[in-house]
Amino acid sequence: MRDFLLPDAMDLSSSSDDTTNTNTNTNSNSSSIVNTHQQPFSATSPTLSQSSSEDDSSLSPTLAKSFLSPLNFTTCPSSTRSPNKKNQSYSVSTYYSSCEMPDMSESSDDQSNNTLQVASTTPKIPQPKKHKSCILPQFLQLRWNHAPKKVLVIHKNLDVNVLAATKPLIQFLSELNITTYLEKENLSSCPTAQSLSDIKDPSFIDFIICLGGDGTILHTSSLFRTFMPPILPFNMGSLGFLTSFDYPSYKENIRAVVEGKYYVSYRLRIQANVISSRGVPGPTNQVLNEVTIDRGNNPYLSNLECSCDDKLITIVQADGLIIATSTGSTAYSLSAGGSLVHPTLPAVLITPICPHTLSFRPIILPSTSTLVIRVSETSRCTAWCSFDGKNRQELHQGDSVVIKTSKWAVPVICKTNESNEWFEKLAKNLNWNVRSVQKSFNP
Repeated sequence: MRDFLLPDAMDLSSSSDDTTNTNTNTNSNSSSIVNTHQQPFSATSPTLSQSSSEDDSSLSPTLAKSFLSPLNFTTCPSSTRSPNKKNQSYSVSTYYSSCEMPDMSESSDDQSNNTLQVASTTPKIPQPKKHKSCILPQFLQLRWNHAPKKVLVIHKNLDVNVLAATKPLIQFLSELNITTYLEKENLSSCPTAQSLSDIKDPSFIDFIICLGGDGTILHTSSLFRTFMPPILPFNMGSLGFLTSFDYPSYKENIRAVVEGKYYVSYRLRIQANVISSRGVPGPTNQVLNEVTIDRGNNPYLSNLECSCDDKLITIVQADGLIIATSTGSTAYSLSAGGSLVHPTLPAVLITPICPHTLSFRPIILPSTSTLVIRVSETSRCTAWCSFDGKNRQELHQGDSVVIKTSKWAVPVICKTNESNEWFEKLAKNLNWNVRSVQKSFNP
């Protein structure tokens, strides 16, 4: 099975000739992407599938890359794209969305589809112009090139129930001949496990098991700045928007993952860099929920210049500003009045924190946007910035934070349809639109 790699958003300059040359080398790969809902196909550029139906004809490479670009992530770094090095593979199962696009092909392409060639002297009958369907993957079926042998276990600390549940889980992994890795500070709880600090290449890990809540998932995301193995999350926290599996059935779920019976849903991350007033960039932060810029303990309002794609869109005078992902729309952004956004939508949310105006409403931008939040030179005070609630640092006048969608997404293992689970969690955890039904006139 071939690794599923989506194109980088900025890598849209490759011509159709490059794609053609790539497709001619299909025989050099031992695997291909499999569309489990339609007929199998082989391609070396896994940007989209070619449907066998008439309504879903193939797209030109240029259109496909342009339409896929908002996803803006890949599943492994360039140094780990060798099928011999990376164990995980993904096959297209269902789709994020389907969008009709105009057919840009020449008329000769339409004639080649006809089973009967008409003589040139015969007058042509006008045919309706077909539309092509562009599809984006939502759920990818997890496959293994070989049986998983190395699993990283991340668990919530200072929780007696979680610590007690970790030992039998690691013992079960040992029975499956799987080597377990733990964070260095947690090795004392399981002497048979190995240290995560000994791993230099993230592709060395087959998958990750998380025991805890959404905070544990955020911590796990912060450990991987580039490629991230798929996460099997067990809900042992409070809300559990990201944790879909119950711990009592951990044996059945782990077996299903090892046997390749589950799916993977990608959660987009954003990357944020702090740039000083002198133009010196800081380290890159990979953020799964939100970047928060606030006034800290200063008594004055924040004065933030917000630019999108090199254009100043507004000046924020508020307690702060939240730049959130679709996954983070149910976190801090929601508390500040932000919109609920389905986690599979490639989008970036801008949510003000207590703005000193009645008209500053939250907005949603496409994931291709590049945001720059700058502390104004005339600001009365400094600001503070945090990334998923961590690495809090002070921003002085003239400092800025550059935020854009990261190409390193977080693959979360799910059973079947994550959309249904998401709506159920909204109702269960947040009581979303929960009320007694209005009585009818004729009971």
